[in-house]
Amino acid sequence: MWKAQERLPNEQIRQRLLNLKVNYCLRRIAEILTNPFYCGMMVHKALEGEVLEGKHDKLISKDLFLQVNGILAEKKLGLQTKKERPEIALKRFMKCEVCNEPMRGYIAKDTDTPYYKCNTPVVSVIATPIC
Repeated sequence: MWKAQERLPNEQIRQRLLNLKVNYCLRRIAEILTNPFYCGMMVHKALEGEVLEGKHDKLISKDLFLQVNGILAEKKLGLQTKKERPEIALKRFMKCEVCNEPMRGYIAKDTDTPYYKCNTPVVSVIATPIC
């Protein structure tokens, strides 16, 4: 109800549950909010994508479940990463000659030229353009 009616973030839901002496981590709260079991539905890998009506008691209505999951679908969830640029694909593999740490790859904004450089503060190696 907190997610559907007040649109509370999961962290605030976790805090409210803590006030009620219920200790759930954020991951568990997200699992509960997205689990169709609580609205009387059964989903399992063995069912090969089929969703079945369960014989167990429903804790929430299907409408409430769908409303909460509609709210969750509006947000971008999970780890978000940037696409790898092919011009600087060696950044994880190139090592600095001085400190032997991986070099950072970047594209200079003004010239659109790809460079690698060491990120170690002690090392003062000049960045060199890629030929």
